[in-house]
Amino acid sequence: MRRLPDADDLRNPLYESETFRQVFQEGTVLQERGLFGGPLEAEAPLRPGGLVASEDGLAWVDPGA
Repeated sequence: MRRLPDADDLRNPLYESETFRQVFQEGTVLQERGLFGGPLEAEAPLRPGGLVASEDGLAWVDPGA
């Protein structure tokens, strides 16, 4: 088990977690949507046959449509 950072160790182990990586990645996609009107890379659904966010990020759409 990793210990939390103290005055001598400023690294936070939470930043190394998969969850944080995914949150920051999604934040990047949201910024791309705001700046460019859509993501720079094609999005794939999390599950086969699943949905992806629309170009404006306000709805879910079928990626094949």
